Amino acid sequence: MWLGELSAGDTIDFKFSTRGTTGAPTQLAGSPAISVYKANGTTESTTGVTLTVDFDSRAGLNHVRITTGSDGTFYADGQDFQVVITAGTVGGTSVVGEVVGHFSLRNRAGLKPTTAGRTLDVSAGGEAGVDWANVGSPSTSVNLSATTVNLVNTLTTYTGNTPQTGDGYAVVASGSHGNAALKTLIDTLDDYVDTEVAAIKAKTDNLPASFPTNFPILAIDASGRMQVQYGTSTGQIALTAGQLTSSTLAASAGAALADYVYDEALSGHTTSGTAGEALNRLDDIQSKTDLISSAAIEVSSPITVDGDMEVVQGASYYTADGRNFDFINAAGTWADLSNATVTFYAKNGDLSASMSVVTATGANQKVRLQLTEGQVASLGDPGIYPYEVKAVLQTTSHPVVLAQGDIEVVDSQAF
Repeated sequence: MWLGELSAGDTIDFKFSTRGTTGAPTQLAGSPAISVYKANGTTESTTGVTLTVDFDSRAGLNHVRITTGSDGTFYADGQDFQVVITAGTVGGTSVVGEVVGHFSLRNRAGLKPTTAGRTLDVSAGGEAGVDWANVGSPSTSVNLSATTVNLVNTLTTYTGNTPQTGDGYAVVASGSHGNAALKTLIDTLDDYVDTEVAAIKAKTDNLPASFPTNFPILAIDASGRMQVQYGTSTGQIALTAGQLTSSTLAASAGAALADYVYDEALSGHTTSGTAGEALNRLDDIQSKTDLISSAAIEVSSPITVDGDMEVVQGASYYTADGRNFDFINAAGTWADLSNATVTFYAKNGDLSASMSVVTATGANQKVRLQLTEGQVASLGDPGIYPYEVKAVLQTTSHPVVLAQGDIEVVDSQAF
């Protein structure tokens, strides 16, 4: 069981089950003990390890707490650790050597904070926050030619421009193109504007105070779309060939084009390799996913990772050892599995294993998987591979998918 990437000083809590030969949860007895191994060393430690058997008075439910802060030398960052049963029996059979969990202390993530437990502030757009007091190479010159600086509270040193002095400055102050000449030009423009505005006003004064009820008015709405208004009625202008172009409609053309794209029927767009052809295939995808049961599937096993499966190279998983995998449909919404043929497929068919039907109908329908050492080996190198549980019904001969997920193959620490 992978317990995660943690930091030295963290406290780890997790649970595991022990089962007898019948598959039922069974007490871990015989003065049981849990030890922790580090990396590939043979030194085991019980410092900071607390084992509680039959946790909450539940037979076969065991709780482990590991306080890594109890031994800073052993539980050091940058290491992998394995949690192993080093004493104990289940149903009279020794389970010494059973691995019940493994974890690492800051030995996985590429990005690690200077202070353990600190997080990186990332905005909704994916940008990392900047601490101006902790910027690398702060004295290096940076070209901000494309950056607009809106406000600077204090400017310590300003370089790059030379103050105007001498004859050149005198020209700006009082020359033919200086301040006096500029004022004269502004005064001329001001008089011209006054004259032109008066002429424009003379024209607009001839306009009626209000338009007739059905007089058309061309307007742009708040969304940038062009509209024609008739009294109290408003209608958008249709974007048709030769009527409006992007150069005349500007932003409203983009909105109208977007409306046309989203309202376009997919039936007319089936050319191979186009977006329309890909969207048309959604119905085909749904027809396949509809075959998968919508009921919740529970995977029961002594080795699980977030509801998915995990197997260790070189190991086997038999019911007799309490290590089988059970797939349970608590709602009982699977089809009748009486006399059905159930098969477990993994890694695109590299592994194909027959399964048994434990409970065929009603609530808590259950199918069971056992794996030999050879079947585990057929999965190949460590990694995460897709799996699927498929049943061929006896009544109809129809294949149905009962469950899908991922199976993780973990490298054995003992070989």
